[in-house]
Amino acid sequence: MLRKTKTIWSIIFFIAALCLSSCSPSSAMAKTQEAEAADSQPVLKTAIGDLVIASARLVDEVNGQKSQPEGKILLVILTQPGKENLTPGEFKLEDFQKMIQESNGEIYVSGKEDLQIISTMAGWVEDEFAMGFMVPVQDSYTLHWPENDPIALDVQAE
Repeated sequence: MLRKTKTIWSIIFFIAALCLSSCSPSSAMAKTQEAEAADSQPVLKTAIGDLVIASARLVDEVNGQKSQPEGKILLVILTQPGKENLTPGEFKLEDFQKMIQESNGEIYVSGKEDLQIISTMAGWVEDEFAMGFMVPVQDSYTLHWPENDPIALDVQAE
């Protein structure tokens, strides 16, 4: 359902961009694309700056660590607004880990059973920055982050 809504909004923004580009300078297209990205990804206000969720997926193994037999590893891929991926040299893992530790368990995911599952790992998975959560397999998950509204995750299976 969320994917259909995103698709519809993408088509609407694309049509609006075409109309605007025929009536104004080419910079209108770039502004429309930025607005589309901002609307589709809620911004997480954090102690180390703004972050957005690029994607979320369930996997059996990541960087040599395997999930428990009855569960999966939920990877929440994070980036900054306007960026496809974070840059390892510019984004400091140590600052991120310190922020997570200082949250005292207030950064977590929940599922249907309203379990609070904290992140057990964070770091680079190939060229993406991810938070990892050991979760039971469920239909839906929600990310909770202090001073932000809960975010329903659109989780893809591997």
